[in-house]
Amino acid sequence: MQRIIHQNLAKNPRDLNGVCSPCVLMSNFTHNEPTATQPPAMVSNRDLFLREGYLVLRGVLDSDRDLAPIAATYSKLVDDLVEYALVGEISAAIPDYSTLNFPERFATLVGLTRGSVFDHLDPPLNVYGKGYRRWPNAPSAQPAELFDLISHPRILDAVEQLIGPEICVPPLQHINIKLAASHMQKAQRAERLSCRPGLLHAPGLGPPPFIQAFQMNRTPWHIDEYPGLGDESGHHYINVWVPMTQASPECAPLVVLPRSHLNGFCDFPVERENEAVVLDGQPGDIVLMAGKLFHSSKGNRTENSFRWAFNMRYLPVGYLCGRPYLPCFVARSRKSPEDQLRDPKLWSNYWDAALDYLDRYLYPLTHVLE
Repeated sequence: MQRIIHQNLAKNPRDLNGVCSPCVLMSNFTHNEPTATQPPAMVSNRDLFLREGYLVLRGVLDSDRDLAPIAATYSKLVDDLVEYALVGEISAAIPDYSTLNFPERFATLVGLTRGSVFDHLDPPLNVYGKGYRRWPNAPSAQPAELFDLISHPRILDAVEQLIGPEICVPPLQHINIKLAASHMQKAQRAERLSCRPGLLHAPGLGPPPFIQAFQMNRTPWHIDEYPGLGDESGHHYINVWVPMTQASPECAPLVVLPRSHLNGFCDFPVERENEAVVLDGQPGDIVLMAGKLFHSSKGNRTENSFRWAFNMRYLPVGYLCGRPYLPCFVARSRKSPEDQLRDPKLWSNYWDAALDYLDRYLYPLTHVLE
């Protein structure tokens, strides 16, 4: 029997170019780290992770087999959401829409909805916002391909080395698409269109102008283990960052501050910012980060490239994760394999049921941050 685990029932800038960092490993999960006084010695992923707070594994996923399906699904989802937002035909409102590439179409969607599409695409992050609105009957933003990525055996293998074989997935998966200035022009054009009476029937339109969203631009320094209820504090969170496109130094790369997780909950140590490491991620790589590791992303300084990544959280089964109102599930269990959730449709249905319930009974949730 497959069971979902609800949290309320639980127990208690150095540029980095491949091998120059001790935390960049090939996906065979071993690494030789010489020191000035000792010969090369085998260092485990876990030891390296515990010391530095992050780990880069190269070539864990296959671009064609593992990433292409989810890219195709989200490309169609963007088109479906544009159609959902518009009262009439897409071609009538935006005659050149069919000629736009994916980042331009995504920017158009953001502009048309003035950013409120993130309420639908990323409810774990946006559900706290005072302007959050449920998108009823919209195409699901929890597709099977996202479930397959979150539950990918090779990602779980890497996580297992750090927290053990009893692995729970909290409801904290996020999508980040960092657009170039040329894409933002499409968003601004679409935002102007959104002011036309009768053009849209999408819910939750934010006050114009709204284009600057957390998911689209430079992300400030932060840690992942605090934006929720207090019961999530102190647990063994692992954040797995999965680049769908290249994250070059010019195209919104991930930046980490090594060993900053050792300080617990604290303000960002500005005096150590010069120790930050810029991670050059490629499709197929994954980055694992401790929940208290300070990290950020640079802005997109390219002319027309975009950076797309997913990030997901993992923690040992039995720990609370700060969002008892959203679905959490067991992705791997050696002790009780019957508890593993294997049905992506069931996972998607759990999300629909949870968001419908919150929309009907429990909003607003912003008091948890006050």
